[in-house]
Amino acid sequence: MSSQGLEAWVKEEPRYTWQQVEELASRLPYQEVKDSPTIPYYTLWRRFGDVEKMPYAEESRPFTPPPGVSLENVDVYLGARGEERFSRAKPLTREMLAEWRLPIEGKLSAIHALKWHSGAAIRGGGNYVVVLAGGEGYVGHHIEIDVPDGEEARVVIYESTPAGGVSTRSFRARVGAGGSLELVFIAAHRGPAYTSGLVSMGEGAKFTGRMLLAPGAMTHVKVDHVMWGGGASTRVLASTLARGKSRSDLITNALHVGAETSSTILHRGIAARGAFAVHRGGARVTRSAQWSATNVDTSFVVADNESTGISVPILEVETGDVRDARHSTVLTRLPEDTLFYLRQRGLTPEEAVKLVEIGIAGLPGVHEALGVSVEELYLWLEGLERVSRQR
Repeated sequence: MSSQGLEAWVKEEPRYTWQQVEELASRLPYQEVKDSPTIPYYTLWRRFGDVEKMPYAEESRPFTPPPGVSLENVDVYLGARGEERFSRAKPLTREMLAEWRLPIEGKLSAIHALKWHSGAAIRGGGNYVVVLAGGEGYVGHHIEIDVPDGEEARVVIYESTPAGGVSTRSFRARVGAGGSLELVFIAAHRGPAYTSGLVSMGEGAKFTGRMLLAPGAMTHVKVDHVMWGGGASTRVLASTLARGKSRSDLITNALHVGAETSSTILHRGIAARGAFAVHRGGARVTRSAQWSATNVDTSFVVADNESTGISVPILEVETGDVRDARHSTVLTRLPEDTLFYLRQRGLTPEEAVKLVEIGIAGLPGVHEALGVSVEELYLWLEGLERVSRQR
């Protein structure tokens, strides 16, 4: 996108009528261009190609929620059509969204806009827990989060997609002037899953994102963070634990519009037992965002020769007046001296990988937000992996 096009975009979030979305969905192809000069694409879009004709799931598949999350006490539960429960949040209908305000960036996004069937609206401060379940077939969910000026909120979103299902989900969060939002996002997928998010921040607003991905057959997660107001700040801490035949593409972007804004994107990941995992972290400082600061930092551990880890940090600065702008990436294998040290103390290479996974799982602080230990969180992930291998 050109600088001129970007400035036009940031003046107002794109809006589409449902008729426009329907027209776009009929014309847009699935992504055919390359994301990289060396790899054809990171997201396997063809895994989502049957979404248009796939029937809606009739019921949600049973699953084990993360430790610290009780299905009986969640504020929002969305599953198959007709499986919705709300406490403090309100049901979201298409009539409440006269215009679709998330950017339509491709065919799958347009199809999601037309096909999602359950949604929730969260407004005000406090703590909220949202569970998004999947079933045999298609499920689509949309979440609206609105934090008024000066208020504080924490929202935990947990996504589950079973092996026999496909899911598309989206969320949009608005943080008012002087407000703060902590968004804890946990994804444990087996089947293909597509998630798109947009976080908009007013003057002096603060956003903290804590993300933990246990990807499935194809997990695509993209979250854009837009700092409209001066002094707004974004801090994203993310971890990817990719194992087995899983494939993931995590994209986290920070767009600086207001002056003296700041963003940090910190990602740690591991790919083991033949997994394929990607993190793309991008930051853009526009001409109106003088004296802003940004940092994109990614590190991937590739545990074996069958696995692949890819890191793509992107930094674009359009003003000469910046406080700080940096990006870095590290791709590494488990150091031989570390493996030797652990073997001398009786650990197998597989156990050494698990120690690294526990450390990466704990980085975003998801376990602290849930009120559990990192070991409890990791044992839950291990349980999901065992069930997946048995099936």
